[in-house]
Amino acid sequence: MAIGAVVTLLSCGGEDTTTPPPVEPSRPTTIAIQPDTFVVSAGATVSLKSVVEDQRGKLMFNAALTWTSSDPAIATVDTAGVVTGIREGRATVTVSTGSISAAADGTIHSQDRRTLMDVFYSAGGGDWTNAANWESHEPVGSWHGVEADANGRVTALRLSDNGLSGHLPEDLGNMALLTDSMWTATRGSRVPSRIPSPGWTFNSSSTAARCCVRCGTRSSVPG
Repeated sequence: MAIGAVVTLLSCGGEDTTTPPPVEPSRPTTIAIQPDTFVVSAGATVSLKSVVEDQRGKLMFNAALTWTSSDPAIATVDTAGVVTGIREGRATVTVSTGSISAAADGTIHSQDRRTLMDVFYSAGGGDWTNAANWESHEPVGSWHGVEADANGRVTALRLSDNGLSGHLPEDLGNMALLTDSMWTATRGSRVPSRIPSPGWTFNSSSTAARCCVRCGTRSSVPG
């Protein structure tokens, strides 16, 4: 009886040899893109970030990602999620891993939009007779008085008799394709120049100085 009891005790105190169930490998279950909308100017970049979680809700930092653009002629995206604006328009950037994906809608502004906005603010745009689409995300060629090519580069400005006041911005010459413009100040001094001098101030004088910022010539124009 004593020997049997010892054997029983040894058996009860032995190691558990049961094999635990295998741990399920992490797999991507959800993916998001941040931000999910973006705005970038042609020639500029913006970075997007992906957030991937596995079936347990834990972040995955090593998921294999694929980034694509719906229209590489409008915007491109590299393997790190950096988007480069190519020309004015709209494009959707998608990031995917396995069978799941997320997308961000993008608006690419004209390279000349910033200068146009400087014109708007410097020349009293809030009081213009017609400021249709100015300050909006619409293509600049649809803004009142603006003519643009297929890439959204401004080729002409037609702002005569539109209640302009103030001055023209110093960066007016940045619109490299602008070849024709017509300006009329609030008080009637008219500047029928190809490109008025940056900094030119609208006033009630009978003459107004103007110059072509590319050729450097300067002359007086009757009001």
